[in-house]
Amino acid sequence: MAPKKRQRASPAASASAGTPEVLTVKATDTSADSLREALTKMWRSETLCDVEIKIEGRSFSAHRVILAAESPYLSALVTTTMKERSGPIELKEIGASTFASALEFMYLHECKLASQDELQPLLHAASLLRLPLLETAVETAIAQRLDPSSALQALGLAEHLSLPVLASAATKIVLAHFEEAMAVQGGAMLATLSADKLGELLSADQLVIRCACP
Repeated sequence: MAPKKRQRASPAASASAGTPEVLTVKATDTSADSLREALTKMWRSETLCDVEIKIEGRSFSAHRVILAAESPYLSALVTTTMKERSGPIELKEIGASTFASALEFMYLHECKLASQDELQPLLHAASLLRLPLLETAVETAIAQRLDPSSALQALGLAEHLSLPVLASAATKIVLAHFEEAMAVQGGAMLATLSADKLGELLSADQLVIRCACP
């Protein structure tokens, strides 16, 4: 009599017999983008929005979960304040138009600005709301648009907010166009720098001072 063939155990049977297999299910980038797009459509149509932010008389509806996930600053407000009281949350540290751009970025991870004059207020908002993605995006945008007339002010801003990319770009322009940068507003922009930063500029080997001698 022929010996019976040994039946091969299925993967499922092996897993159940020994240590259970861990199955990891990951969302693709497309799935993540689709979810963000769906939430954005709900936000624009004010569908299921459960929090209201009031700034300068304007009201902004949003989803608490988005604010809490994107901004630690807003997370503290929408997760604790909402339990203690009803009604809108008022913000006074940010302008309404600036917050509108920041809110759009929280949903879309991009926002549109009317002009580059809106960049600096948006950078302050990103720092306050603790939105690192927005802060990096605005920092890069400002750095790309620097010229000698704006470099000193940008350098002071970068020092205040600890922005290395902007500080590096602004420093290069100030060192290469020192007289032109100094002439902006009669040298008033120097007041935005600390004494240490000013000393670094004046002692830098890359400092270029053009002689105006005849």
